[in-house]
Amino acid sequence: MPAIAVELHDVGVRRLDHETGKPTDLLIDISWQIRPGQRWIVMGPNGAGKSTLLDLVAATAHPTAGRLTVLGEEVGAVNLQVLRQRIGHVPADAADTWRERPMSVADVVRTGWRSTIALVGPPMTEVAEGRVQAVLALVGLLPIADRRFSLLSRGERQRTQIARAILNNPSLIVLDEPAVGLDLAGREHLLATLDTMAAAAPTRAGVMVTHHLEEVPTSATHALFLVNGRIVASGPIADVLTADTLDRVFGIRVQIERRGGRVSAIGATVIHSAG
Repeated sequence: MPAIAVELHDVGVRRLDHETGKPTDLLIDISWQIRPGQRWIVMGPNGAGKSTLLDLVAATAHPTAGRLTVLGEEVGAVNLQVLRQRIGHVPADAADTWRERPMSVADVVRTGWRSTIALVGPPMTEVAEGRVQAVLALVGLLPIADRRFSLLSRGERQRTQIARAILNNPSLIVLDEPAVGLDLAGREHLLATLDTMAAAAPTRAGVMVTHHLEEVPTSATHALFLVNGRIVASGPIADVLTADTLDRVFGIRVQIERRGGRVSAIGATVIHSAG
């Protein structure tokens, strides 16, 4: 693992707006470092550029300006297929890939061994199969390993995706809104899974997008806030996840309550438009 897991230096992303035919800046002058063992939360209003930023971190997209290095490799000068095997990536719509396939929970996790969407190639080795059982146990799904994936709850599907993502013991894990749509129980199971996973791999770097303070796991160490494609605050979570930051980012005045490592917002009042 390099000393810096991910580094963006003056990075920008510009895309063509197909409706207007004009270029749109999705990210502007982003400079950011993620070190091994750091687990970042990325927050910001809708359209702030969060998912675009995660695509860069996961090496599934290129910047149009600046320099991006992931796990010591410069994106644009490396075989991305090889690099992505060292990254555990769970996009927001990842579960859709297997929802209509007649696959068990364990089989979906097994596809992570060769980074495919189906079971292909020779049978897994005994060591690899042992790893499948280990990650299923880690995320609390071993008792239902043989259940069909399509019959799972949304929270169970998310935990299956996370088990698949960490099967090859990646150096970096990237999660795009893993708690979206979960009920209270599903959210708490997911957050417990993330904390367990962090304890099991303390040097692994992580990045997670979320919209809600209640979805921030206790294992999160740092936070980054985006508005209109620009970073407005970043650093240790205790320093930057504050009422003043939420005011600047979302245009709301709240009290932040911290209890048992968890964070929640109390008494929100809208005072101006975000951004």
